[in-house]
This record gives sequence, C-alpha cells and structure tokens, in this order.
Amino acid sequence: MTLLHFSFRCVSILCMITQHTCCTCNKVYHRPPSQPRSKRYFCSIACKKAFYRDTRKEVVCRLCGKSISRPPSQAKGKQSFCSIVCKKAFHKAARREIVCKVCGRTISKPPSQAKGKSYCSNTCKYEDLRGPQRPWKERFWEKVTKNIDPDACWKWCGSVMDRRWNYGSFGFGGKTYRAHRLSWEIHYGKISPGTCVLHHCDNPNCVNPKHLFLGTHQDNVTDMYAKGRNIPYRKRTNVDRKGEKSGNFRLTDDIVGFIRAQPKTTTDGMLGEKFNVCRETISCARRRATWKHVK
Repeated sequence: MTLLHFSFRCVSILCMITQHTCCTCNKVYHRPPSQPRSKRYFCSIACKKAFYRDTRKEVVCRLCGKSISRPPSQAKGKQSFCSIVCKKAFHKAARREIVCKVCGRTISKPPSQAKGKSYCSNTCKYEDLRGPQRPWKERFWEKVTKNIDPDACWKWCGSVMDRRWNYGSFGFGGKTYRAHRLSWEIHYGKISPGTCVLHHCDNPNCVNPKHLFLGTHQDNVTDMYAKGRNIPYRKRTNVDRKGEKSGNFRLTDDIVGFIRAQPKTTTDGMLGEKFNVCRETISCARRRATWKHVK
C-alpha cells in the first residue's frame, strides 16, 4: 500500500468518526464507526455503571417484604421477588383447591387457571359434557338385524373395518373391536390371546353365535382352502366377466375391432377423444393388453 493510499484511508476513517455526549458526565467524545449503535452513549465503563446504578428502582418483595434494587426493565410488572425461593413459595401459597365435578378428586391450580375450572382433566370434562353413557352391549345389539329363523345369519348394520372384507367393527372404552368377536364374548366368555373366531357361514358380516367357532390362524387358512375361498370369485362361480359383461366396461367389441383396424397414423389421443375415454385405454386395447377375446 502506497503512502497516498494510506493517507486517503485515514482521511475516510476520520470523516466517519462522529461526536457523542456521555449520558452521565455530559462529556463530548469521538466515537469510531466500528462500535455498535445504541440509544445511550458513555465515554467510559465507569460512567456506564454509574448511570445504570443511579437509575435502579427500589422494589419490595411480595412475600418477605425485603427491599431490593432492580434495573428499570426488571422492576416493571409483577417481578417483585427477592429470589426464586420467594417467588415459588408465593405462587404455591396462592394456588386454589378445586374439586372435580365428575370424580371428586381434589387438585390445586394457580389463580389464573382456577377461574371457571371444575374438572381435574379433559377426560372428566368430556365425560360430563357427553352425559351418562348407555351400556355397550345395549348399543351393540342396536346395530344387529336378527332374522326370524334363529339358524339364519344375523346381519351387522354398523360400521365395518374394511370394505374389502366387510368385517363389522364396534368401539367402546377407547378401543375398536371386531363385531363377531364381541358377539362370541357376550355369549361364551372371553377369548384367549392368539385365538381366531371363524365363520361356518363364510359371511364376515354375520354375528350369529351359532355360526361362529374358535380356531387358530392355521385352522382359518385350512378352512379357507377347504371351502375354496382362496380361488377368485369368477373362477369359483364359473361366471365370465370379460368385455361387455364386466361392470366397468367403457368400450364394446365392435369399437375395439374398429380401433385395431385403424392405421398407426391415427393416434391414441385422437381415438380417445372420439370415444370419450383416456389415451391409456385405447393403447391397452390396441396392443391387446385388454379385450384379449376380441380378434
């Protein structure tokens, strides 16, 4: 760095230096730009300590009555305790006793939380707002449609766990159970862990205890193979659901024949717009991924 550059740098730094007045002794001093800005300026640490010592306020402890001095920022509001011990003891003495309306349990809460509170927990609160509950067995049989014939299936009309398998579900006590297992427990007692409840009638929606029997998971699999329930429904019933006989068809045999007769210059998108189907449906029909029975 040349002497000329150094002199220009010194001049620029001197131009940036500003004058300030000390808040304690009113002395005018120069302050370099590297020091952070503040609302109050002091010429020395001694002036700064003296300023904050003079502005401290006297505060009386709310518990023991001891007089203490605090900075203005800490003397505002309810922060008037000489120590943490006095603060905890004060709030502990100010706590109020509350008796729960539901379970009768006695609890203590701070004054800010004790207003309008008459429950020990949200569980008691919701139980009181919900009102008395009927027995779960009474609610269970309301969801069952019994047949006149005692040997026929009893249909479960409540909610189901899975639409695919159609097993009924019933909840009480914060848990959800399968309806046919509860029907067995109501009539014959508790079920040991690891035991399955099987159906003689192969109707998952049935809760008739005469149609139920106990078994292991292996017994359930053996019963499924013995009754042929592992075979798809179409093969088990010998019903042909191909093409127009399917419930989800969007094309017909004649339309599929027309699509396959079209040249390659006719795109799948053009044919899809014509027959109001997506491009993938036309593509699958063209390359015989679907509608295989159409020549």
